[in-house]
Amino acid sequence: MPPGTQLPSSDSPPKSKRRRTQAKPTAPPCHTCRRQRLRCDGVKPACDKCITRGVECLGYGAQPLLWVQPKSIKTADEAAGQKGDGDDAGGRVQVHPKRRGRPRLVLMSGPEDDSHNQHALQLLPSQQPPQWIAVHGPNGGRRPRAARPGVPRPRAGLDPIDYKNHKLTLDCLDYYNNFVCPDMVLLDTTANPLRVPLEFWRYIPDVVLDMLVSTSLTHQLIRAKAHEVSTIGMEGNSLVPIKRHRMSALQGPSVPVIYKYHQRTLMAVNQELSKTESRYGDLALGIIITLMRVEIQQSAFGAWPAHLEAARAIIAQRGGFNRLATMEDVYVGEGLVNFMLVDIMNSVMTPTWLMDERTATQTEYIAHLHTIYKDGRDSDFPCPATLLEAIIRINDVRALSRDEDQDEAELDRVSGQIFTSIASFNAADWTRTHVRTLLSPGVLTTSSPSSDDTARDSSDEQLHSESRDVADKGLDDAVAAVHDMCTDLTKTIQYAVLLYCLRTLHMDRRTSSGMSSPQLASVWLSDDMALDVESAHRSALDMLLAALHRLWDVEAKGKDWCGKLSFWPLFIAGMEMDPGPETQAERDFVCGSLRKLVYYLGDLSPLDAVSVLQLIWRRTAVGGCSGRQRFSWDERLVMPGIRGLYFF
Repeated sequence: MPPGTQLPSSDSPPKSKRRRTQAKPTAPPCHTCRRQRLRCDGVKPACDKCITRGVECLGYGAQPLLWVQPKSIKTADEAAGQKGDGDDAGGRVQVHPKRRGRPRLVLMSGPEDDSHNQHALQLLPSQQPPQWIAVHGPNGGRRPRAARPGVPRPRAGLDPIDYKNHKLTLDCLDYYNNFVCPDMVLLDTTANPLRVPLEFWRYIPDVVLDMLVSTSLTHQLIRAKAHEVSTIGMEGNSLVPIKRHRMSALQGPSVPVIYKYHQRTLMAVNQELSKTESRYGDLALGIIITLMRVEIQQSAFGAWPAHLEAARAIIAQRGGFNRLATMEDVYVGEGLVNFMLVDIMNSVMTPTWLMDERTATQTEYIAHLHTIYKDGRDSDFPCPATLLEAIIRINDVRALSRDEDQDEAELDRVSGQIFTSIASFNAADWTRTHVRTLLSPGVLTTSSPSSDDTARDSSDEQLHSESRDVADKGLDDAVAAVHDMCTDLTKTIQYAVLLYCLRTLHMDRRTSSGMSSPQLASVWLSDDMALDVESAHRSALDMLLAALHRLWDVEAKGKDWCGKLSFWPLFIAGMEMDPGPETQAERDFVCGSLRKLVYYLGDLSPLDAVSVLQLIWRRTAVGGCSGRQRFSWDERLVMPGIRGLYFF
């Protein structure tokens, strides 16, 4: 009989109708309460006071119940061993001597075959098979110490502890690997460093998991509501303030969960920053930079500047960007790259008179464009290192031009060098090399045999040579399939940088004479472009729009389509576009493409970019003249209370 059962007394009701009843106060106490001199509540079949204290109730019978281990139960191995001994002894059965003492009255015993193999897994106390029997012993006898009840096992239909949270985490990590990671690199391959290994998810810090869950749920919610939020505010031509798109405007069952995990992340950040030993650590820096990306995902006008300044303070406390970028024991991942990109592009969207001396320090990033940035290979802003260096130097010249003591001739010379580096960049050659490097690991790992198989004999070497030829041909085919599309994306970035250079360093500073040098003329003559600044600007804008149209014409490519990374070129095209009626179709194309990026990126920033562009077009159209002649780059960025970022 199991430990949780009691023998019914002679005057108890039938077993099918037994239930716990409150006895009268005159009922005799149980044997346990009588021994402990406690007042018994008289509940049958077992006293509630005994159950509450965690002891066994010895019942209300004439004799107390005693629980003992049965002597007749033997394991299958013992029985087999005894049988074997009997066979070895010539068939004689071993007879055990009789035990001394008074025999006990056994009321119930388990069957002989109710035991488990000794090699089986040991069960918890609450899962042990019932092997105890109840007897009446003299004077109560001795009984084993009563064990406290174990943790109840989950019954059918119940989930394990924290099962729902773990399932949500794994589902979000799987969604992150399948839908978010492919959009954060130029081409998604098996070597994507941003993918999270699901088999090691328990080793990831909880704060990182909370951010990944929040990011994945936000991505799903924005994609689900992309059409709904993209069609708001499309009508009307009146001059209205910029419409800010916030997560609070979206409705869905996942919104409370998103804010719950986001709040847990902020609490973890506060806890890390409150500790002196971890305030400037890798975990705190990585969390803050990731939160900056999360804020940009939710809105281009979000709280990302606060996180940018916090990350800047931590980097300065740890010795500066150069020191962190060259240290081998720094585990920030892509955090330094994201910080560098946000810092650079923030200066692009800052008016010249608001720039400070920190803009000049961006030149220290140039030495790391081929190391940690990897020439844009693992970034969702795949800008070639040459063009990103040009953006940094343009920001530097803009910051230096604030000082009236600066030599204008020297600034013109530097501006001409920057223009030359941008115009002479070969997008096709860079794309061919870059794409081949990206696709090489995935093709070669699936096609090439192992080194042990290739070193056996000459036939294996020939087989290896043939396999290598097949792999090279497959790599060439893979590169050719995406080369034109990736080249168009690279050209859009090149033309966008060129427009930024022409607008800020030449048109706004009125240094058209710097464009007439023979070196610059030879570059533009090779591309059949005019030497005049206005003509060069017009030609660059036309080529940018043509490349964007070619890129978006192959939108049906699906997963391998890299047009989803054309956010910044689209915004620059809108910034430099004339708001006249002849450009209405192109402006509709830019706005429509940005609205589509809301779905592709799971990001609300493109909608904020549409609001900014529409406001700029309305402001430049009020004067009734060309926007290129009326407003400079800085004047277009003057929006009180607005600080946005529009590139990823």
